[in-house]
Amino acid sequence: MAVTFYGANLVVDQGAKQLEQKTGVISELVFKKELDIIEEWTELLSEDAAYLKARNVDELQDLFQRAFLTQHEHKVDYLAVLDNNNEFVFNISTELEEYEEIARAFRSNRYLAQTWNWLIEVDQNKAVENVLVFFNTPIMDANTGRVAGTLISGMFLRDNLSLVSELATQSEANTVAIIFDGTVLSTVGDWPRTRFQELFDVDATRDFQDGLMIQSKPLMNIFPDGQLQTLTLLQQDPSRNLKELYLFAGVAAVLLIVGLSLLANFVIRRQILSPLNSLTSYAGALIQRDENPEVPISNVKEFNEVSQTMAGILTDLQESERRIEDFLSVISDSIWETDSEHRYRLMSTGPNLKKLGIHPEDLIGKKRQEVGVLQIVDMSWEEYEELLNKHELFRNLRFKWILGDDEESFISTSGKPLFDADGNFAGYRGVSSDITSEVQAEQKTKHIEEQLRQSQKLEVVGQLTGGIAHDFNNLLSIVMGNLELALEQKDLSPPMKQYLQDAMVGVEKGANLTHQLLAYSRQQKLAPKRLLSKEVIEGVKPLLERALGEGVEMSLYLEDTWFIMADPTELENALLNLVVNARDAMNGVGKLSIESFNIQVEEKEAQEKPDVKPGEYVCIIVSDTGAGISEENLSRITEPFFTTKEVGKGSGLGLSMVFGFAKQSGGHLDIYSELGKGTSVKLLLPRASSSEDPIHEKRGRGIIKAGAGQTVLVIEDNDKLRELIEQQLISIGYHAVASANATEAFAKLKTEAIDIVLSDVVLPGGISGIEIYKAVKENYPDIKILLMSGFTGKALEFDESLPSHVTILMKPFTKVKLSEALADNQTDYGS
Repeated sequence: MAVTFYGANLVVDQGAKQLEQKTGVISELVFKKELDIIEEWTELLSEDAAYLKARNVDELQDLFQRAFLTQHEHKVDYLAVLDNNNEFVFNISTELEEYEEIARAFRSNRYLAQTWNWLIEVDQNKAVENVLVFFNTPIMDANTGRVAGTLISGMFLRDNLSLVSELATQSEANTVAIIFDGTVLSTVGDWPRTRFQELFDVDATRDFQDGLMIQSKPLMNIFPDGQLQTLTLLQQDPSRNLKELYLFAGVAAVLLIVGLSLLANFVIRRQILSPLNSLTSYAGALIQRDENPEVPISNVKEFNEVSQTMAGILTDLQESERRIEDFLSVISDSIWETDSEHRYRLMSTGPNLKKLGIHPEDLIGKKRQEVGVLQIVDMSWEEYEELLNKHELFRNLRFKWILGDDEESFISTSGKPLFDADGNFAGYRGVSSDITSEVQAEQKTKHIEEQLRQSQKLEVVGQLTGGIAHDFNNLLSIVMGNLELALEQKDLSPPMKQYLQDAMVGVEKGANLTHQLLAYSRQQKLAPKRLLSKEVIEGVKPLLERALGEGVEMSLYLEDTWFIMADPTELENALLNLVVNARDAMNGVGKLSIESFNIQVEEKEAQEKPDVKPGEYVCIIVSDTGAGISEENLSRITEPFFTTKEVGKGSGLGLSMVFGFAKQSGGHLDIYSELGKGTSVKLLLPRASSSEDPIHEKRGRGIIKAGAGQTVLVIEDNDKLRELIEQQLISIGYHAVASANATEAFAKLKTEAIDIVLSDVVLPGGISGIEIYKAVKENYPDIKILLMSGFTGKALEFDESLPSHVTILMKPFTKVKLSEALADNQTDYGS
């Protein structure tokens, strides 16, 4: 009888232990499935963020908020984005409270050293208020391959009804509680929290009138001290089974004792031990990552449910791994991981690294120092070893990879340290990118600059003649302009007219000669191609934006349709030099515009600049809102080695290179600047002649639209230019009155009958042409006013005080353009 009772009791105890093991497995799997969903969702979101073209905080926050609010599983309760200094960019939570302790904890790299971790929020009595289980992953920049920040997501354990409900459903229990460090966080069922609190310190398994209470400790890898526990109440009465068995044994103890013992043993082995052993073997196969483990089939419903759950987890895991493998096979970067001794234990090679001949099998088990074809660029190997031994985060370290035939490739590597659950260093995990093209571009630029320096040293005579030609051109411009005015005199005798025409021919030949001398002094070899400048500008736009930085707003106005013959590389270098100069002039903050359009240079316009030939050009203008260039420096700004920057911050070759490129390409470079207003650099490149280029119907030479004796008040502070404009006005039928500043102009407006005001925008004395425009429109509404400036129209738009409807006559201008502007002004120009 005692043996029978003991056997029955053993059956009940064994069943309870098996139920305890099953409940523990279910608890672990349910938690693991929740974490896997969060991890997969977070990594996919970080990939979306990496390929987001626009990277301002508003767009990132909009992406994460939409993803957070529309997640299908609704497993993520907390989402945060940290920058590279572990400072919050923004965070999103399903909770209304602000978890200050969690926010402060994220600023410490200690909590981000491993992918899964937890943070505890306590109340004023130091009791556990809530627990956040979170996963963190880096946000990579898809363009540069560099770490741009950290993405954190997780779930709260307090009042997590979906989690406790899933635990209750899977274990077929009517009451479940999640407890952390003695505090009840979430419950489902009929029991109040206070009763769970009272029972927390009892043994792992205990019988109650309500059923069987089972205590489990899931996620021991994250909570190694057993702070996280679950209490599960199963609806059963083991004592009733024991009483029935005992009653049956009392009636037929002698007859059935052997049969019951054998039956109990059979039931235990067949119904519990055998399925449990199969389930344990199946779990071991899953741990060993067998591709197609056989799912065990049992007569016990619970074991079949656990097997099916584990099979589903395996299917999800395999699908996730295949997805990751697909991503790794197409991204250009390489993902790697090293052990605590800094030896590679994992390496995925992207397409860019495969073409370099880098194979994972050649690196596994080796340190970077042991790879013979790898050399460090930014520091010595000793400094690198010291960095690793300190377990510090590193970003964008450059390494040189030596290929066959001494071909060099360059790799940028970033890594973060890994720590196990006990805080012990476990290695590094990071990403590597092929930056060969960027380094080669940098080396090419340095090589070009070095070639230029060497060429200038060897070609002293060429530089000297170029300097002489520069000054000679200025003299020719004055001579040519005055000859043009002299030839327009009607009372010239035939011999005198011939003399002047011969002198003009001589000036033109002199201009051609100086043009050749300037081309000779810049001897870099060009490889011109037929191209559209706007395509080159659009292609180099990302590089220009990176060179400008975030503080400069860049705008493009690309309207050219003509092909040009130019070296695309030198054109890109010219644009980069102009943009860098503009950035420095603005101290990294301001506005910059790049314009391109077709332009017809007429004969008279070309005569004002002896080194520009009449014809069709594509004009590229780079304008900034920087400090501007003084008049004394403006005349020397394109001289080799001349710079207005501080020592060590400029070589003085930038504009010289652009100037030489323009000359060798048959074009021209012109610079206009006003102190405190900014600078406009105009690059003219001749149109390519080709039968494939759409035929452009050339405009005829401009016809002067003569005036009818109207009086024009010219306001210009440059004496020579003011006198020239007066002569041009008189020659096209106007009467000219001149003023050097606003004070003189207002005095003449009061004393003389003025029909039209022609004013420069930038004037001395603190009163600009824009202010003159406003004053004339207010006080003299019958007087027409026309503004002129050496800036482009887009550059002047940077001045917010300029009325939007004002049209600007751009300097330099010929008499034809001046006459057209004045004629158009008769229809209330500028109103």
